[in-house]
Amino acid sequence: MLRWTRAAFTRAPVARLQFPRGGFEVVPVSSILEEEGYGMLKAGHYCSINIDDVYSSYRVLGKLGYGSTSTVWLARNIHYGGYHASLKIFTRGTTTGPARGKSERTRGLRE
Repeated sequence: MLRWTRAAFTRAPVARLQFPRGGFEVVPVSSILEEEGYGMLKAGHYCSINIDDVYSSYRVLGKLGYGSTSTVWLARNIHYGGYHASLKIFTRGTTTGPARGKSERTRGLRE
């Protein structure tokens, strides 16, 4: 019985995605994109997130959006079935207010 239970809940990690190497326009590094044009990034308010970074069990796939208090990223769980999720990364110093309260309520809905 224990062997069956362990086998039922143990899954192999999801294979790493292979992104295409062509068929799209490459943006030069010197170009300023989105929030990178704001002084807040230069002042260190936004967390530096890169495609393919792993946080806990989530691999970052791409940016969904940004605002004055956070950036939102599409991610994939690499351990449990490969389902997709969004990661909301708050700017430095965002500890209270409506944005943080909404995040806490959303977390409570998932748990």
